[in-house]
Amino acid sequence: MAAGVEQYTGPWTYQEAAHLLRRAMFGVRQTDVAKILEGSMEQAVDLLLDTPSPISPPTPVYTDDLVSLVMGDPWDPAKWTLDNDTPHLNYVRLWWIDQMLSQPMSIVEKMVLFWSNHFATGGFTVLQAFYMFRQHMLLREHALGNFRQFAKEITLDPAMLVFLNGNQNTKTGPNENYARELQELFTIGKGQEVAPGDYTTYTETDVLAAARVLTGWRDDGSDLTNIRTTFDDSLHDTTDKQFSARFQNTVITGRSGEAGARIELDDLITMIFAQQETARYLCRKLYRWFVNTVITPEIETTVIAPLAQTFSNGNYEIKPVLAQLFKSAHFFDLSVRGALIKNPVDLMIGTFRSFKVQSIFTATLEEELFPPQDPAIRARALRPVYNDLSIQQYDLLDPPSVAGLPAYYQPPQFDKIWINADTIQKRVRFVEDLSVAHYRYDEDYGYAIIEVFEYIGRVSDPGDAVTVVREWLQWIFPMPLSQQQHEKALANFLGSITETEWRKRWNDYASDSKNVLFRLNIETKLQPFLRYLLGISRYQLM
Repeated sequence: MAAGVEQYTGPWTYQEAAHLLRRAMFGVRQTDVAKILEGSMEQAVDLLLDTPSPISPPTPVYTDDLVSLVMGDPWDPAKWTLDNDTPHLNYVRLWWIDQMLSQPMSIVEKMVLFWSNHFATGGFTVLQAFYMFRQHMLLREHALGNFRQFAKEITLDPAMLVFLNGNQNTKTGPNENYARELQELFTIGKGQEVAPGDYTTYTETDVLAAARVLTGWRDDGSDLTNIRTTFDDSLHDTTDKQFSARFQNTVITGRSGEAGARIELDDLITMIFAQQETARYLCRKLYRWFVNTVITPEIETTVIAPLAQTFSNGNYEIKPVLAQLFKSAHFFDLSVRGALIKNPVDLMIGTFRSFKVQSIFTATLEEELFPPQDPAIRARALRPVYNDLSIQQYDLLDPPSVAGLPAYYQPPQFDKIWINADTIQKRVRFVEDLSVAHYRYDEDYGYAIIEVFEYIGRVSDPGDAVTVVREWLQWIFPMPLSQQQHEKALANFLGSITETEWRKRWNDYASDSKNVLFRLNIETKLQPFLRYLLGISRYQLM
């Protein structure tokens, strides 16, 4: 029988620590691995689940051609009243990418991305960047909080009210869009159809009844300094709402006034969250996001069911479920390491974070860590990142549908959807550009490239070619490679030179690191080797 959610008691080495970081964050920094290896596995998980300090809101800098990126002071909402909102939406995207690149030792950024896919809302449908930013901050606020409270607040979120037509829901014309997705996608999930309009988790009559509960709520963006959700009592259905046997024939008493409508909403959420399938549904989504897309009947019994029990018993607090999952024997089982294809964010943000990346400015050839600090250049450096994520089928703030990304719900392909004849070329081109060919910024302001000397400097014996290859393979890949693969990698690294010649080159460089020829002799071996490693199909896995 496969391992379940009993606590993991096996080895706690580089491989296990790196596996935990790959799944809980973006990429694996060796300094982060070293930090969590100072303590136990349990302490590492607790550290990742510790909520960091709230981030400061961003401030756009307005120029003629773009919205640049600056951090720190509150922005001026008056600037967000322009007719063309696309630059502001793009600004939020760049700011979000910046948060992922600079994340602290915490799972929060990974959870924000998870929730953005769970409560999928499209910016080009909402057409108000400040609404989308406000919702994004709501995702951050509840990233590790209480799922029940989160579902209640997202229901009345202005961006969600616009996106799923909640602001058009009236007693004379109930709009079922949000009421349907609240059940089908956001909470209890759509069970098997047992009869027309009747599923194992809810019925079509439950959708209509929920829509009637939610009538009367509106968004108010007339003042962007105070975006509000308002309530119009004249549009609210004050009659009782009868639900089906799927919800134990619950009747939600109709009420009037905003206070009464909030009680009805609370009754609706309470009714849905009283069903055990609600806990199971979200635990399956967390499992597919963090562990593996394949859920067998055995995993359903040994992993999903106990996680769901923890979830419901804990009043739907998210942290205890994640703690149980990440500390489990199942999570560290060899069968799930390298079992997920990296989504484009994991691939790109993870690669940027795993290595020391330099910004080289075209005009001056000056060097600075990526991303550059100058606001205008910073925006030009991050825009290609957003564009590349989009063409690799991960469009931040504009999911393909309200169901989110097919890679997390569409069998039998699931995460295999990320790889096709088009996207694999773009993925390979990205790692080639960053390791050798230069990852260029917009308008040719500069480029980013991995600083290979930083990476070789961490090898225990950089002058020994076998050690270089062994440690790089260990650092980069989620699973150990075979002896044959090690030998192939060593042959690629050495090329036409011998191990003795590599030792000589390294000793020359170590004795005079400023010598241009000595440096070039090392760089011309390391850069192609890194490109080779990042081009191996296993690098697409985590």
